[in-house]
Amino acid sequence: MTDTPTIKKIIAFTGRKACGKGVAGNLLAEKYGALRIDYSSSLHEALNILGIPETQDTIPKLSSFLRSRFGVDVMQRAVVKKIRASSASRISLFGARRLTDFDDIKKEFSFHLLYIDSNFEARYQRYIARNQRAGDSEMDRERFRLKDEEEPELQIESLKPLADAVIDNNATLQEFEKKLLEVFDTLDL
Repeated sequence: MTDTPTIKKIIAFTGRKACGKGVAGNLLAEKYGALRIDYSSSLHEALNILGIPETQDTIPKLSSFLRSRFGVDVMQRAVVKKIRASSASRISLFGARRLTDFDDIKKEFSFHLLYIDSNFEARYQRYIARNQRAGDSEMDRERFRLKDEEEPELQIESLKPLADAVIDNNATLQEFEKKLLEVFDTLDL
């Protein structure tokens, strides 16, 4: 008798910068044992190997370069390779910004897209508070607004109507986590 292969369940989180994707991905990993995969992890790894500082400028530049030279789905190919190499049955995938970031993933795996919606001011405050990269805490509202209007961020809006659920993140962390858990319960994880 042969074992039926486990169908991997991919829960992808998308939304504008600092909307709560990382929090959502971490909660899924914590509650359901999902493996976390960040779309930009391959970019971070490449920059680290090359000795180039990770900034809000170098990451999109490398992404644009790779997409222009190797195809718009280059990041998806890297993520698929990581998913296939993993023995995890649940994957918490965050940072998808374009349809080409998951179009083929939907064909191969059980896939759910969750869009996290958060207003500009809440996202700005989270961004400077988390200080993920050098200089983040010093970013003023106008620069954040300009970054928020760049191509990758604008592409994210086109994913909202495709999402299995839109989750509001404009209140407290506890309220956000409660909403996430309610949605997770509907996904047969």
